[in-house]
Amino acid sequence: MPKLWVFGDSFVVDQKDMEASNQRRVDSGLFPPFQEIENNWVGIVSEKLTGDRRHNNKAIAGCSNEYIFYELIEHAGQFQEGDYVILSLTAENRRWLIDRLPHLANWSNCAFTPDEPDSPTKAEAKAIEQYGRYLDNLKSSQAIHASTFWGSVAIASSVAHLGVKFLILPGFHEIHSITGTLSTASWAEFDCEKTLNKYYKRTTDDRWNHFSEVNHKILADKVIDFFEDTNHNIDLTTGFVKDIYTKENT
Repeated sequence: MPKLWVFGDSFVVDQKDMEASNQRRVDSGLFPPFQEIENNWVGIVSEKLTGDRRHNNKAIAGCSNEYIFYELIEHAGQFQEGDYVILSLTAENRRWLIDRLPHLANWSNCAFTPDEPDSPTKAEAKAIEQYGRYLDNLKSSQAIHASTFWGSVAIASSVAHLGVKFLILPGFHEIHSITGTLSTASWAEFDCEKTLNKYYKRTTDDRWNHFSEVNHKILADKVIDFFEDTNHNIDLTTGFVKDIYTKENT
């Protein structure tokens, strides 16, 4: 039977990771648990295409494009005939700065607690601060994002003879052949930027994969349509339920 492989960040993390994520949120005492959903969009896609909700998911929330591509090249040799691959690119400025902490690549938005478990040391936190001050480079970040995209295209081409179907989705920056991005589709659930910012401040986004349940099904259908007809272009700007969150209910 074919398998689904998934690489990326929080837009594609496996729903089975929700329990552990909720425990961290509860332990922090700062944010509510994630909203319960019956099945996230990746699980729906897997069940439809392979007959099994379980799949090979290598995504980590908060990671960078370098980590995503590293995981892809580590596992591409395991792809078998008829497999499906979803790779979701992330924000350009994320960097895999510390080997053991790939989930802290969103360094400009991370609140580090030096020398605590699963955190940088004080020296590492200081180095990250220095990186942001002196070494962060937009052109370099754009080049890494583009390299990840084209490198993934090359790997997709190299396994095409096996009948492996490959989908690259844009998380934050538009790419060739896809209209819109996952982030713009996610943000469209809010009636305005003020509502979005208020919601994120209160919950740090308690929607699994950054989508409400109704839009998980819609996104899954778009991806399934692509895999069943690879000439079917994906449009992430239409078809979703919008303005779920307003200033009145947030």
